[in-house]
Amino acid sequence: MCFRTIEDGSTVIPLEVSIEEPVQLDYLDQEPEIARELTEAVDVIYRVFRAVHDNTQLPEECPKELLPEYARWGESLSENDALGFAQRGNHPAQVAKLERQRLRELAEQPYEDEVNITGRVLEADVRQRKFQIWLDERTNAFVTFTEEQESEVTTALKEHQFVHLAVRGHGEFTPQGTLKRIINVDSLKLVRDEDPIFDSSAPRIEDVIAKIAKDVPDEEWDRLPPDLTDRLDHYLYGGEEE
Repeated sequence: MCFRTIEDGSTVIPLEVSIEEPVQLDYLDQEPEIARELTEAVDVIYRVFRAVHDNTQLPEECPKELLPEYARWGESLSENDALGFAQRGNHPAQVAKLERQRLRELAEQPYEDEVNITGRVLEADVRQRKFQIWLDERTNAFVTFTEEQESEVTTALKEHQFVHLAVRGHGEFTPQGTLKRIINVDSLKLVRDEDPIFDSSAPRIEDVIAKIAKDVPDEEWDRLPPDLTDRLDHYLYGGEEE
């Protein structure tokens, strides 16, 4: 902001605001993959709100775990206000109180989605065609399987210490996005743990022990009891000897 002149007969100083326009880099032209993903994301969001407004089924591509976030859009609007956004050639999608309420209701319902997980099988019921897969020490899910898939399941159970089972299919999730169970399995694949890598260049354990012993001062060795070998349990654990 600056002033250039003082006009005669006036104490008014004309002020001019100078705004330097930043150089506009067409970032999306330089990153076509990002541009494609953004276009797809905007399209999904538009179809979500369009479906909610029309009270029809949500698009399959809709990320159900994001419904609570969508329900917060426009929450600062007054009772009769609404937001709207449109795609070229389509009617605007409206975001108002009714749409937010429907989204909240949908967000509180369990939902189904594709599943691609890997874990250990620690329990299986061949008669009922169900097994339990553990993704980590706290997270598990129940999976139904067919007779044709029984061999992979029983092998994964029998060799669970060395084998993971990769499962692809369709699962049911809680409203918070936690996998409850897999209700349809498309494929099962046994994944064996990698064998431990042997480092031939590593020093032998006896050499490591010898080096540690060499670093201990002689006076410390002299403090060891002469009968340490014969009475090792006594010196380690104490107590009366038999």
